[in-house]
Amino acid sequence: MDALEYTTSRWDAKSVAEWYDLPAPIIDWVGRHVTGARVGKDEFDRWRIEAFLKQNSFTTMKWAAIQFGLTRKSFEEVWRRGYILHPAIAQTATSTPPADALSSLNPVIEGDRRLLDGKLLEVWFYRLFMSISQGFQPPISNEILEAAHDILRRYFGPDAVEVAKCKTCQSEIAKSFCIVSGDPICFDHAYWLENDKPMSLSADLIGGHTLKAQPSLLVFLKPEHKAQAEADLSEEKHDV
Repeated sequence: MDALEYTTSRWDAKSVAEWYDLPAPIIDWVGRHVTGARVGKDEFDRWRIEAFLKQNSFTTMKWAAIQFGLTRKSFEEVWRRGYILHPAIAQTATSTPPADALSSLNPVIEGDRRLLDGKLLEVWFYRLFMSISQGFQPPISNEILEAAHDILRRYFGPDAVEVAKCKTCQSEIAKSFCIVSGDPICFDHAYWLENDKPMSLSADLIGGHTLKAQPSLLVFLKPEHKAQAEADLSEEKHDV
């Protein structure tokens, strides 16, 4: 697509399918049943589609995986194995609806390390996993994701987890995708596009590595993010 098209809501069916990880029949169904989703013969309003997915707590393997800091291949393997943890933990965890899934996580966010030990963390992990798989997308710190990854390694072995790494820095856990390249990126190396996308939806982001390769894209960033990106790119040049 042309660079300008990334800032708009009108995308062709192929681009929508690849970005949201949706099969063509689903996109066609949404286009016929969601008001304003189809805007042309082969064009769709991706923001309407995204809003529909969010309102109905739908997600796809691609987006569930990145929320969990995993590659799609790793996430699919974990998902394939079913309930992930011991059935007793699963039975305890399934009674919690997605909206309440992070209630037991608050002490961890506040720095209480006690939840990072023992079965309580495993119960929380299961709730978090199921919540993300059902479209509930909370902001998750690297510390929490690393604790969850350790649980997977403990149950499935050291090779069970393939962490999604940011394409820009090659070290941080990725939590989203660059809208231009499609590469996984972390929030520390992501910059917001300037567009009219509703605030209720996730921001469209460009990765630092993409801006380095295509500096002309800087003009499409929000002013504050453009200034930060220019500063980061300038600092990177001085470090070389």
